[in-house]
Amino acid sequence: MMSALTTTAAGIRIVCAGRPVRRASAAIATAAQIAPTPARKKFAPTMSRSGKPAVLYELLNTSLGGTNRNDGAAAVMAMNHFTPGAPVEIFESEYPLRVRAFELTCDSAGAGRYRGGLGYAREFEVLEDSVLTVRSSNHLFAAQGYGGGGSPPPSRVILNPDRPDREELSAIETRHLKAGDVIRFERSGGAGFGPPAERAPEAVREDVRNGYVSRQAAADVYRQPQDEV
Repeated sequence: MMSALTTTAAGIRIVCAGRPVRRASAAIATAAQIAPTPARKKFAPTMSRSGKPAVLYELLNTSLGGTNRNDGAAAVMAMNHFTPGAPVEIFESEYPLRVRAFELTCDSAGAGRYRGGLGYAREFEVLEDSVLTVRSSNHLFAAQGYGGGGSPPPSRVILNPDRPDREELSAIETRHLKAGDVIRFERSGGAGFGPPAERAPEAVREDVRNGYVSRQAAADVYRQPQDEV
């Protein structure tokens, strides 16, 4: 079964205090793709909730490209080893972090007869001074569609997205964060398979109802009349 390009995994590493914690997911290469280098995230607060030094290290989940039969899966864990994404409850109970968002993002998948899996956002507020290390991917070049399918928006890492000092970080960077800083990771979705105009109208309407595709994209990309979506 042919498939469009997937995104690669991204990673974050948070240094708190104590036991190293590893939660991971990786990109899946398919017949019609070239997967870039995976990435990581590390947070390093000074103390964990238990009062011990700790490092929080995570590889973020990724999304798969559309195939000649189905839409791509969104936010899936790696298929070559058991490495699910860390639950919100683990982050907030073990580390001085608050998870402000963990959500699929609208219009984040590559369009196509079968669209890619949606990208997602994961947003953290640090509750004490920390060191952030980012080793991300797909910031410049997103996954490529197959047979006329479209590419998704690229990944982004944004420091303090809702503040005047908002800053978009590079794919490879280490930063000292202050208590109250917010870091947002936006993961690129999978690429599409086949021309978007060939997508079934009911599938487009369902995506709009679910918030996966905006009404504007349904009209501009999928060529669906505004009054029908």
